[in-house]
Amino acid sequence: MTPDTPDFDTSGIGDDPIIVPASPLREQLLTAVRQILPAAAAFAVGRHWLANDTAALLAVIGTAGWAIIDGQRRTLSRSKKLIRLASAAPDTVAVLK
Repeated sequence: MTPDTPDFDTSGIGDDPIIVPASPLREQLLTAVRQILPAAAAFAVGRHWLANDTAALLAVIGTAGWAIIDGQRRTLSRSKKLIRLASAAPDTVAVLK
């Protein structure tokens, strides 16, 4: 029994290789930063280097800013991949406008 084959030409899809990070170092560093920042902010507030309201404001702005920037970056990356895939598919499957 032969495996299922697609009904359209997929030769253009494999032009760019799938990139898999060999190390989870980036994710580990981001997680460490997320865990260390609240403790550092609490320490700064306790030492009176930073007002409690200022620390809360910076946390809110940083969290919202990170979410917006990361969301836009991921959306752009996914859009580029989808455009590459759609350009390789026949017009009956996907049409680029």
